[in-house]
Amino acid sequence: MIIHMNGQSAGAVAARPARLPLWLADQVEEDMLDGDYLVDAQLPTESALAARYGVSRQVVREAARLLEDRGLVNIRPGRGMTVAAPGIETIVQRYRSVLRRDGASFSDLMQLRQMIEVDMSALAALNRTEADVGRMREILAHTSWDTTVGAMERVIEEALAGRRDGAGTRASGATVPA
Repeated sequence: MIIHMNGQSAGAVAARPARLPLWLADQVEEDMLDGDYLVDAQLPTESALAARYGVSRQVVREAARLLEDRGLVNIRPGRGMTVAAPGIETIVQRYRSVLRRDGASFSDLMQLRQMIEVDMSALAALNRTEADVGRMREILAHTSWDTTVGAMERVIEEALAGRRDGAGTRASGATVPA
């Protein structure tokens, strides 16, 4: 069972709550997760979504804004909604919001990371290419390991900075080409 950020659970089509825009946003998000809509895919029109889910076009508009706020769709006047490409900033914002809203502690954050990172690692391993493996070997060959927490955080930050700007990264004193 999936529990959405608003606390509602998802089934095939969850029971309609009093807050229809939230319910509809969750339904469309569930369709995206099920693979019904791929990145850059055009979502159905307001009228089509309203008819499909038995809601008004105003409810569809409000749900669209919620989906846009979640970073799941792009809305362009005259073009409608398209599925947004997943971005790290969107993910960070969603989790930051949940953690702040619920008054989460550092321990809660670590538990969240453990849950997410296991699946992320599995997906990365499943989707790796030979180029990815070669890149990891290259990084490991040019990296000296200082396993203190500060050093590991610095290596991660440097690697992320290099990934964003395309420049070579420095990991524990060794330059690694991007």
